[in-house]
Amino acid sequence: MKVCFVSPFAYSLFNPKTSITHGGAEIDLFLIATELSKNPGFKVVFITGDFGQPKIENYGRISLQRSFRTDLRGWRKKIYSLFMAAPKLLSALNQADADIYMQEGIGPETAIIAWFCRRYQRKFVYRIASTVDCNGEVTQRWPIMGRLFLFGLRRAEKIIAQDQTQSELLKKQYGLPAQIIHNATLIPNQSEILPAEQRRHLLWVGRLVKMKHPEIFLQIAENHPDETFVMIAPRDPNEQNLAKELAGKSASLPNVNLIPGLKHYELNKYYRQAKLLINTSDFEGYPNTFIEAGKYGVPVITLNANPDKFFDDNRFGECANGDVGALFRSISDWLKDSTKRQKAGSAFSEYVRSTNNLSENIKTYVSIFNHLA
Repeated sequence: MKVCFVSPFAYSLFNPKTSITHGGAEIDLFLIATELSKNPGFKVVFITGDFGQPKIENYGRISLQRSFRTDLRGWRKKIYSLFMAAPKLLSALNQADADIYMQEGIGPETAIIAWFCRRYQRKFVYRIASTVDCNGEVTQRWPIMGRLFLFGLRRAEKIIAQDQTQSELLKKQYGLPAQIIHNATLIPNQSEILPAEQRRHLLWVGRLVKMKHPEIFLQIAENHPDETFVMIAPRDPNEQNLAKELAGKSASLPNVNLIPGLKHYELNKYYRQAKLLINTSDFEGYPNTFIEAGKYGVPVITLNANPDKFFDDNRFGECANGDVGALFRSISDWLKDSTKRQKAGSAFSEYVRSTNNLSENIKTYVSIFNHLA
């Protein structure tokens, strides 16, 4: 059986020499594809964007195919998107010639893949990337793209949600069922997890975009001059002014180390040494950053995100429910109590080992693909 994954910005995960910004959706599909490729019963194709690489490359047992350019801006991007992007993606889908196509994340490609699969009797699997995918806001935020996305979503043979909350929202808003498969990760050895008293810094990981409110993390750093803060923040090409503003602000804070981006495999050492992971986003899905923190026993303090009510009982961290003042107070309390951090971190690590183990989760995907084929 042949399965094709589509993720335009995932190329840097396969080719570490490139510096293309990616997020959690790209990591999700990269991990699923690489693990699935180990199964001799599957052939795996992965369609990425066009970044000047050869048309077809091999990554282990995965065949990489390029499609459309993603680097254009302004009027060039609009013209290219109207006349070139869709035909190039359709050509790549046709060349992949897969039985099943899988995609994650809001975009016009959702509609294109769904149309292609209906036209050529293939199966389309969509994996929810964020709460916005399923809470009814997509057409309010992006009127045209949102409608294209919903066209594709409604035509997927299978929808996969990251947690129970997303599944319930999808059913309530659109009447669509979803199967829950939690995000997965590679699990480290227990010996790699440091005790709370050996941790060095507070950590923030995410793209520099307004909805993630990176400026709040810098405000926290100002309030705790004796603590070290690490901010791993790839620039978003659409928000360059924000990146410049944050770079200037962080340079004035001697306890802040702003890192403009790292390869996915380079992040582990920063999670491993973190006292706390801080999340300041307006909304999230089931963030990979939470899972990466959890596998190294790092409690998470969030402004808004609380997937599956993770933090209602402070088992793995705490959610401030949108109250910035409460966020600041929570961080101060957790920093004072290493025993509390150790207990929550250990519980979180055990949870991730049992729920988010890639080698176990892939079995569910194999079952889904076999059922659809």
